[in-house]
Amino acid sequence: MKWSCYLFSAWVLLACGSKPPSPKGDSPLFPEHLSEWNLYQGDMHELQPAAGVIPYTLSSALFSDYAEKSRFVRLPSGTQMTTDARGKVLFPEGSVIIKNFYYYDDVRQPEQGHHVVETRLLVKEKSEWEVATYIWNDAQTEASLEILGAEREVKWIDATGTTQHIHYLVPDNNDCKGCHLQRGEVKPIGPRLVNMACDSPLQPGADQIAVLTERGILSTIDAVEKPTNMVAWEDESAPIHDRALAYLDINCAHCHSEIGPASNTGLFLHHDQTDPFRLGVMKTPVSAAQGSAGFNYNVVPGDPGKSILLYRMNSVESGIAMPETGRTMIHQEGVALIRQWINSIQI
Repeated sequence: MKWSCYLFSAWVLLACGSKPPSPKGDSPLFPEHLSEWNLYQGDMHELQPAAGVIPYTLSSALFSDYAEKSRFVRLPSGTQMTTDARGKVLFPEGSVIIKNFYYYDDVRQPEQGHHVVETRLLVKEKSEWEVATYIWNDAQTEASLEILGAEREVKWIDATGTTQHIHYLVPDNNDCKGCHLQRGEVKPIGPRLVNMACDSPLQPGADQIAVLTERGILSTIDAVEKPTNMVAWEDESAPIHDRALAYLDINCAHCHSEIGPASNTGLFLHHDQTDPFRLGVMKTPVSAAQGSAGFNYNVVPGDPGKSILLYRMNSVESGIAMPETGRTMIHQEGVALIRQWINSIQI
């Protein structure tokens, strides 16, 4: 089943059902089992959202070892998502953002079944976001809270018919927080208007932002600025520059931005970045560790083979690979895209 096929009425969407468990005290204690959150109806592993659990999607998504993802949000009854001036989505107190990571048994035939590996939650409590990761059991009947991370063997058949077998790494809480840090505070990464202007999972064929707005789930009245929307990096009909920057934005800019953990690098990989130097073009790295491979510049126009950016994307070796966490495989399609982009750059 594709998660974009769920249809709900406005009444169902806004009826949030039972109140989710809340963190308690200075060290939040989440329920031991995912089922206690009451997020799904029917067979849990089918990931069919319960009443008030709202599906959403992104134009471009982070690569996570080829895992499929389904995304939901649950809002407290009578509330809605809003935006700041630049279109960043803001969530009311008590919101729960849900992201499920799963693999089809055979990508070519998704109807044959899938297996869920983990579910990650972001919970807003007392104006702060807390993280929780739940790991699914082999029977696919329940997921249990795990703060220290884990390793799971995962096998699936990919789009070429090749059987893939990896040791999937579930991040620990510190890894999760590290990626979500902005000016020292944990924040959601994906939900931005620029990355949500795509087909709606609530009403296939309709614009997601329009549907969310019409149903009273989202208010964009405060988004006075109109940044350029991100394209889907996989959309081969879009310009290569736009596709590359969308890919770098969702995979790298949560760290490589003025407010991210890698702000000291001066490498700011936003989808709307207009300064080639900030994209790494003929920019020397701030350090010459093993991650540079002895190369001089992050991006050398027309020469991917001497570009540090591509070198680090094309590795899984600790101390070299970028992003540093969240993958154990090389994203072949992403590497091919950025190679094509570097070849296209002219100065």
